[in-house]
Amino acid sequence: MIEHIQSNGLEIVLSKTNYIEGETWTSTVLSGLWCGALVQGAVATVSERHGRQEWSDRPDDAVCKILLKTELVAEHVPLRGGAVMAAFVRIVPEALYDTLGPEWMASIEDTSSSIARIQGTTSATLAWQMLGCPLHGPARRLYLTGKSMELVSMVMAARIEQSRSHQAVGSAMSLGSNDIRRLYEAQSILVERFDNPPTVPELARSVGLNVRKLGFGFKELFGSSVYAFIKNRRLEHAHLLLQDGDMTVAQAAYACGYRPSHFSAAFRQRFGVPPSTLVANRKRPL
Repeated sequence: MIEHIQSNGLEIVLSKTNYIEGETWTSTVLSGLWCGALVQGAVATVSERHGRQEWSDRPDDAVCKILLKTELVAEHVPLRGGAVMAAFVRIVPEALYDTLGPEWMASIEDTSSSIARIQGTTSATLAWQMLGCPLHGPARRLYLTGKSMELVSMVMAARIEQSRSHQAVGSAMSLGSNDIRRLYEAQSILVERFDNPPTVPELARSVGLNVRKLGFGFKELFGSSVYAFIKNRRLEHAHLLLQDGDMTVAQAAYACGYRPSHFSAAFRQRFGVPPSTLVANRKRPL
């Protein structure tokens, strides 16, 4: 299911669709500033202007800013079967200046059409909140409009800060290519073992980094601490279990390493709705 909401110069697009690996579809992407996050699945997008771009639910490339001065035709190919879930916001060209203001407009108005990947998990959290919105009618439209503006703000602010500090961060941390490779190895270990992760010292030893460089480097490269990354992966897995499975809230909590008494509060903070909402919604068609 793909839902489109129009609101005061914004187009909000929420995608909750199952695809077969290798299945293709073509779309016309309209001009404007697009900000959003792919929070589940993996998709390759191919266009004449930008070539092939691959997007996945990895924290380092799930969130993006796309500036299109003219519309383009793109072909999309799922890289694995299953659900593709994403939330995008488009600011139409005639509303860009009033929405962004002079400072942010100055940062994009002289650039050609561009695609930027944003590191971090905050914007992905907002996308989950939009996708999980349980409201209907005018209340739903108002909620999604507010979250959309928050998402644009987070993505734009992160992108500008990222471009300003990219060189300085690399120099200050002295992260060489081997350090970055080891940090990605650490991330892969945490993805595979999120249900029983190693301690930070164990993780550091397994990838050949000291604890300080692992902790500081992980946060700079992926936008969150090791602990926060594990917590987010557990909650995202719980979201899938509750949305697509038949587990109770307590069963999902235990399956993801939580006590039920702590799980509901953490889940609501992450996705903006209590886990019981997903259980209730799966019992009736969207």
